[in-house]
Amino acid sequence: MFEGLAEARIQDWIRRGRPHPPQVSAALHGGTLESQLLGEIVALRQSARVEPDNDLRSHLLAQARSRELQLLLLLERSGRPLAAKAMAELIQKI
Repeated sequence: MFEGLAEARIQDWIRRGRPHPPQVSAALHGGTLESQLLGEIVALRQSARVEPDNDLRSHLLAQARSRELQLLLLLERSGRPLAAKAMAELIQKI
């Protein structure tokens, strides 16, 4: 969902003739995409930690893992493999 919104925002930015689109995630949500994903991971893992329902806990952890993979891929693809490694280690401590 977010990727579609980001793409639409970038296309709109380009149509207006602006040379460099702003970081869409920052414009839409007040932070970088990396920080948003990390925030979602932390929130999902914390919610899972206190969730008494096993099925819901599993669902929350699966969502957290999905966001974690998105974050690590984003860091890797942007040429920051050491940041990805450090982030993976940090997330495991949460």
